[in-house]
Amino acid sequence: MNEKKNLTIKEIFSLALQNHQKNNIKEAENLYNKILEIDPNHIDTIFLFGTLSAQAKKFDKAKQLFQKVIKINPNHIDAYNNLGNVLKELGEHKNAVSYFEKVIQIKPNYIIAHYNLGVVFKELGEYEKAINSYQKVIQIKPNHVEVHINLGMIYKDLREYEKAIDCYEKAIKIDPNNVDALNNLGVAFEEMGQKQKAINYYEQAIQIDPNYIKAYNNLGGILGELNQVDKAKKYFEKSLNLDTNRKKTCEGYGNLLLKLNQHDKGLEYIRKGSGMIRFTHKDFQII
Repeated sequence: MNEKKNLTIKEIFSLALQNHQKNNIKEAENLYNKILEIDPNHIDTIFLFGTLSAQAKKFDKAKQLFQKVIKINPNHIDAYNNLGNVLKELGEHKNAVSYFEKVIQIKPNYIIAHYNLGVVFKELGEYEKAINSYQKVIQIKPNHVEVHINLGMIYKDLREYEKAIDCYEKAIKIDPNNVDALNNLGVAFEEMGQKQKAINYYEQAIQIDPNYIKAYNNLGGILGELNQVDKAKKYFEKSLNLDTNRKKTCEGYGNLLLKLNQHDKGLEYIRKGSGMIRFTHKDFQII
């Protein structure tokens, strides 16, 4: 840092930003700290230092920095929004809501805040509020694919399958190659008992993205239920090749192996996927 001590704040800030953008976290932190030694209220530095801290998962530090930004500038909407996200990560969902709402109070059509509110309300189980937040996003930006998908997931959880399907189909109309929308559409049809439709959508997702693990896993599960065990085994093994430690896949594959009377290997994968197994007489249950 000695060679930088005679640089101006503007020059140090430029260096800090370059390192931040290159994800050189330690160097960027040092440079941001250097600026704050010279000017403790340099608001751009405080804000970006908070952003860097959040990216590094130093959420308590990020919280302090964003709070300082707001103290300096009570109308700094990005600081309110980022603070809301940090509080969500810290498990302070109710407090997060208040900061996203503050953003909207200052700027009513700020899409990111409406979206973040939808995410938090869903995590709180407040589905109607989440739906309202997502619908506000769609009013502002009708072609927001991710919001259509998120809305569909809420409706699916509420077992309002027709509404869920409508949301996923809207997402696919906007982005025909969106594998999340195709996969989720398959899930909705599967839960409605329309298994062949579900299989078709899972297969479409894989055609678009041959490395899309969720669809392989879902195909393995549904084909196992249909007693097409050889096909199911192939899809689970493909999923495991892509991610050997994916818990849901390990559990599904383990149950399929039990169905094939490969008990030792099946129990091995169930343990890997779900942790412990309790034996009760001739049967067992996952705990």
